Amino acid sequence: MSLYEQQVEKRQEIARIKTNFNKDSASRKTVDYYKTRLGNLDSLWEEFKHNHDRMCTEESRTHQYFTEKWFESTEECYREVRALLWQSYQQMVAPLVAAYEEKSKLSSSSEQDAVKQQELDSKISRYSDGSSHSGSQNQHLTSTGTNSKYQDLQHQQQVNFKALTRTMENIVVDDIKEKWKFEDAIKSLQSRWDTIDKLHWEIEALSTSNPSYDALFVNDG
Repeated sequence: MSLYEQQVEKRQEIARIKTNFNKDSASRKTVDYYKTRLGNLDSLWEEFKHNHDRMCTEESRTHQYFTEKWFESTEECYREVRALLWQSYQQMVAPLVAAYEEKSKLSSSSEQDAVKQQELDSKISRYSDGSSHSGSQNQHLTSTGTNSKYQDLQHQQQVNFKALTRTMENIVVDDIKEKWKFEDAIKSLQSRWDTIDKLHWEIEALSTSNPSYDALFVNDG
């Protein structure tokens, strides 16, 4: 299978995730469901970008892959599908997360707050019993509800760093003879870093300290 055919196949797989998501019933959409599909989606996109880097060095710019802007359209498709999955996941967990957050702010010493806590416990119980989540999934929501976005962004950033490293390893300067190939290599590196830099400020805005991540960003920067 040629590189171009692989790209066509991966684009179809990315689009298929959206198609299947729209077909799946609400009862199937558990925490694990979203984690699995988001992970698969990100893996497909990373593979697509890796092949794109190879296309840039191995194929002519007159190839239909470039003239039909396959990279740009596939990136748009990927971002659309990811936003759909993420927003749906947030909507699913919002009631439970809100109940836990409200409960954590109450004081058990107040009789009024004690009554409110009982009401929230009932709400949490009803939500849990009425959903398809297992006990372990609800425990996951309890511990990670408010940090889920931060953790998701950090996971994506780790993927971005790996992609940057792979791109750097694939560039052999001594083998680049044509000017346009050298310019493409520079653009690929710049594109990788721009993605990292943009996501970094989203992570920074959440104000959650993570020394290992901070060191990784500074060292790569």
